[in-house]
Amino acid sequence: MSYWNSKFRDVNAEQDILGKTITEINKIDDEIIFTCSDESKYKMYHEHDCCESVSIDKVRGCLDNLIGKVVQSFRSWESPIPDASESGTASYFEIVTENNSARSIIKWEGYSNGYYSEGVSFERIA
Repeated sequence: MSYWNSKFRDVNAEQDILGKTITEINKIDDEIIFTCSDESKYKMYHEHDCCESVSIDKVRGCLDNLIGKVVQSFRSWESPIPDASESGTASYFEIVTENNSARSIIKWEGYSNGYYSEGVSFERIA
């Protein structure tokens, strides 16, 4: 059973991907699909609503370097964006493979009037 934290992340998906080998990564616009050797798939995305903007700001480390490697650590955290006009959130996702052979940090930035979600979802889809 999965459960959600306050920022709408499937916490079980973050744990479920541990120990799996990533075989494919597809980034299409502001959505990333991770496929693993056991045919499980995970999606990182933001569900767009009315008056907000959330997108991938940058990726540190090459995502392709994760392919063929076992996920040892997956963690996420958020921090406020201090210079946002109304409300801003930076969401970070760090993926580290076995023996620290590859590491990527995906940074998302979200802006809104404070009412709409700026959160990023990570969930198992297959």
